[in-house]
Amino acid sequence: MARKQPVALKVCKELLDATNASLIMAEVELLRKLEHPHIVKFYGTSLLKKDGTIRVMLVMEKCKENLKSHIFGHPESALQSLLFSLNKYVGGRKRSLLLWCSYINRELSIGISS
Repeated sequence: MARKQPVALKVCKELLDATNASLIMAEVELLRKLEHPHIVKFYGTSLLKKDGTIRVMLVMEKCKENLKSHIFGHPESALQSLLFSLNKYVGGRKRSLLLWCSYINRELSIGISS
């Protein structure tokens, strides 16, 4: 029997079309390859069809907290953690914005609204 697990669904704001399909596919491929304890797990994608439009939906690990509750619940460590992460993982190197957001999401246990 399959284990039920809550997930976070992130619906892309842009409609899926011929001009952005390859860019979205490249980002999805990057997410599939990421595996790190400080990066939110990516489970897959789905399509949301509504009113004749199509949007991509990302299915990801659901975290326990959101950024606001983490910062106000742990004010002594939140800024230190954020600055350490920024210096270590972004530093002088160019990183994908998606990778950075995923890292911070996992590091601070931020939940994505479903």
